[in-house]
Amino acid sequence: MKKVLWIMGAILVVAAAYTLSLFDVSMGNPATIYNVMTTLCYIAFWALYLVFNKTGRKRLTFSCVLSGITFVCSCAITYINFAKIVLRPGNFVLMLTFFSTPFYGVHFLAHNLAWFNVVVTLISCVWFGFSVFLRKRKK
Repeated sequence: MKKVLWIMGAILVVAAAYTLSLFDVSMGNPATIYNVMTTLCYIAFWALYLVFNKTGRKRLTFSCVLSGITFVCSCAITYINFAKIVLRPGNFVLMLTFFSTPFYGVHFLAHNLAWFNVVVTLISCVWFGFSVFLRKRKK
């Protein structure tokens, strides 16, 4: 039962973080304290998730998958921004930026979109690294 509660909680937190930030991201609104709080709560949840689920291989796999997708997408969008690659708007660009939506509060401190993506890449790299480390430790 505990396993199901953690997974359901994670799904609810992810859905809430996307819901709370998606409008501002999609409309290009500047980040506010509201977005910062959403981002901090999202990061705090995943930190607690890793602490309390360090013995659950399946739950760590869920964290690895989500953090890995976030990391790869944020790396790709960071590369696109710094290499000044021009892409036509489409599903690919939307998908890449979609995974950084819960971290939109970072944009409050890093006003430049390229540096925002660098910070999101670093955060997701740390999250992914801890998830993989804990998962490999649990055999």
